[in-house]
Order: sequence, then C-alpha cells, then structure tokens
Amino acid sequence: MHAHNRAHPLRAFWILWSAMFLSGIGSSLSAFAFGVWVFQETGSTMQFAITTFAAVLPYALLAPIAGTFVDGWDRRSTMIGADSGQALVTAIIAWLLWHDQLAVWHLYIAAALSAIFGSFSGPAYSASTALLVPKEQLARVSGLGRFAWSGSRLLAPLLAGLLVVAIGLTGIVLIDLATFLIALVGYGLIQIPQPPRTQPTVTTPTFWQDLRFGWHYLLERPGLLGLVFMGGVLNLFNNIANTLQIPLVLSFADADAVGVVLTLSAGGSLVSGALMAAWGGPKRLLPGVMAFIAISGIGYTVAGLYPLVWLIAAGFSVASLAGTGWGMLMTALEQRKVALDVQGRVFGTEGMIALLFESAAYPLAGLLADQIFEPAMGDGEWLATVLGPFVGVGAGRGMGVQILLMGCFVICTASIGVLVPRIRHMEQELPDAVQ
Repeated sequence: MHAHNRAHPLRAFWILWSAMFLSGIGSSLSAFAFGVWVFQETGSTMQFAITTFAAVLPYALLAPIAGTFVDGWDRRSTMIGADSGQALVTAIIAWLLWHDQLAVWHLYIAAALSAIFGSFSGPAYSASTALLVPKEQLARVSGLGRFAWSGSRLLAPLLAGLLVVAIGLTGIVLIDLATFLIALVGYGLIQIPQPPRTQPTVTTPTFWQDLRFGWHYLLERPGLLGLVFMGGVLNLFNNIANTLQIPLVLSFADADAVGVVLTLSAGGSLVSGALMAAWGGPKRLLPGVMAFIAISGIGYTVAGLYPLVWLIAAGFSVASLAGTGWGMLMTALEQRKVALDVQGRVFGTEGMIALLFESAAYPLAGLLADQIFEPAMGDGEWLATVLGPFVGVGAGRGMGVQILLMGCFVICTASIGVLVPRIRHMEQELPDAVQ
C-alpha cells in the first residue's frame, strides 16, 4: 500500500490508540483471570507475586536494548512483531488449557516472554506518538493513553467475572488472542514516519551500548536526569502503598469492600485520563507535574489514616487520579524534550530505571509490613504508643502507617523537585525536540 493511501497522521494515531486499547483489554482480562486461577490452584499469594515479578523484571532489563531497535527499525513493524510474539505466547497458553496441561510454572514463562515482547512494543508506541501529533497535543495524547490503560484495568475485573462463568478460562484466553489479531490488522492500516536523524544509529546494539547511550544522553541533561529519577523514586513509594491496598482493607473488612476500593481507585485513573484528553494539559507542564505529585501524596496520607472503607477508597482514588495526572504530564514533557530518533533508547533506559524501583517495591512492601510496621502497631508496642491515639492500633494499622508514610515521602519528593534548580528550570532550559 502506497503512502498516499495510508491514514493521515492524526487518523493513524487514533487507529494506533484503538489497537492498543483493544489489546490492553484482552491482556487485562487474561491477567485478572490467571491471577484468580493461580490463587485457586495454589492458595499462595507468593505464587502470584512471582508471576508479577516475572512480568516486570525482563521488561526492566531489556528496555534499553529494545529501545535501540525501536530507534533503528520501522516502528510500525516493531509493534507488529512484538504483538505477534505476544499473540503466539497467548496461543500456546490456550493450547495448554485446552489439553488440560497448564501448570503455574507455564505462567511464569509466559509472563516473562510477554514482558520481553512488551519491552519492544511499549517504547515503540511512546516514540511513535510524537511523530503523529503536534507537540501541543502530546499531553492530550498522553491522557488518551492513560485512559486506555485505566479503562482496560477497570473493565477487566467486571468482564472477567462474567466471562469465566459463561465461557471459562479458555474462552477468555481466546478473546485475548483475538484482540491481538485485530490490533495487528489495525497496525497494517497505518504508516508511522521515520524521524530525522540527530544521532548515529547503532547497527549491532548490545545491552551495555544501549544503556550507556541512554545514560550519556540523560547525564548531558541533568534536569531531565533528575526528573527521570524522581519518577523512579515515586514508582517505589507508590507501589509500596498500592501493594498494601488489598491487605489493608481485608484487615478489617470483606472482599466486597476490596472490590469497592479497587473500582474507585481505577475510576480515579480513568477520570484523570479522560480529563487530560479533553483539556490537553497546561501550557507549562512541569508545574503541573509537581502539583499532581503533591496531591497524590495527600491521597495516600488520607488512605492510611483510619480503617474506614470510604476513607481508604477516597484516599486511593485521589492518589490514583493525581498519580495518573503527573505521569501523563511527565511523559508529554519528555516526549517534547528528547530527540525523536533516540526516544526509543532514552525511554528504554528510563523504563528500566522506573521498573527496577517498582520491582523493589513488591518485596519491600511485604517485608516492612510483616517485620516492622504491623508488629510495632500492636497493642502496647512502641510505635502504637506514639501513633495509636491518632490512627488506631491492632491488625492493619501498621500497613496504614506505612501507606501514610509513603504519602509523606511523595509530598517530600515534589518539594525536592521544586527546590532543585536544574529540575525546576528544565522545561525552559532544554529546547523542544518536537516543533
């Protein structure tokens, strides 16, 4: 198909976004259903945590080298190849299910393989959007991306509960496979232009070359480097708090209450994405980033204060809404400032930093809760005598204090971002890569 027959760039973006949204719904359906399946098969939350870890770590390690391929290859072809790989993994899982041979360890491998393919498709999508829309629309586009992500996570638990009864786990996996195939058709209908070259393309990339390039690019721009590390640290604090969300509610309420809190939390992210898509974001993005970070910290602080379902739901909803807000604005800002032809490598390095912090959050959350905060907030214990009059004592209160502290740390991180000159002036000092 010739270029003049292909979609206009803005229309191409909408096709790309729709394909991502559709495949995201399918993937979220499978992830939710398999999470339930693993717990029912093993009765172990640790088994589920291993599956999550297997899905995060390969992405973190491979993101920089995948970014180099994204910069050197046709980005549409990269997304087609990555989604084809994920579809193949899904098809194998469907075959194992159909023949009643699926084991938990199969899901570890499937999660890792999907993460490997995702380490290519993620940077390819992020790097492609800046080529398809004008720079003043990047915040709005980021909002649409977050809307798609949040919408798939909000719909998945609702749909999966109905579909498991109606068509079973195999049917859900087949739906996931179908969404991948439809997305591949969508990619075939668009053209994504290649960016002009500002840096030499590495023809035989290695992990260390890619990592070194990403690091050098960031080190030459200290304000951007500071912003990237801020995002990584916030990933740590946010995911420690979010990991404790379900056990906190279950410490004093039932599974129905958990559903209310999770739904409202996902709804906050969905609303934030919709508002950003409609609004387009502020003219100056960095002040908005810092304001949203501070508001998200306030949300976590409120969520940890007291064991009331409505208070926890309200706190996590605010944290989710504002956390989505600063994430979208930060992404749009980086898309403006990073040269188009190296965004894959730079975003890959940034993704590795963010996901390494995120990976550390999962074991830290449980370790701190079980070994320090929960025992210390027992009746008569040392921390309970200090904080008990304000937040209560007993089961769950240690996790509440932990979440509250994460909120305070998030607020402090926003303050540091405002006080450090290289970060505060980064938006003015760095020229726009997108004109």
